[in-house]
Amino acid sequence: WITLVIAGGVFFLFFKMKLPSNQSGQSSIVLNFGNNISRKFEGPVIADMTILKALYSASIGGGFDFKYSVDQNGALKVAKIADAVSLTNSVSWHFYLNNQLVETSNLDKVQIKAGDSIEARYE
Repeated sequence: WITLVIAGGVFFLFFKMKLPSNQSGQSSIVLNFGNNISRKFEGPVIADMTILKALYSASIGGGFDFKYSVDQNGALKVAKIADAVSLTNSVSWHFYLNNQLVETSNLDKVQIKAGDSIEARYE
């Protein structure tokens, strides 16, 4: 019986290790600054990660400023990413998750998963 249990365990481990992985466990963020200037970041997705947390993580890893505020109603506003400042009635940051527009006020509410693509456009 011992030999059978060991052989079964070895077979299970071998089979388990050879299974293809469907997801890399990472997502990507592309910051488009306009004028054909962009930066791309990839990183692991942790439990309950939101777009806001992913942007903050990219700012730490990429060494750029990321400034935002939350108003009295709980709505989030992005003020600055790197050197690009959001200006009222002019250019500002727009966010997309898998090519779908996400309201800036919801960046701290929309959760991401492995394989997601986040894009921030300064337009």
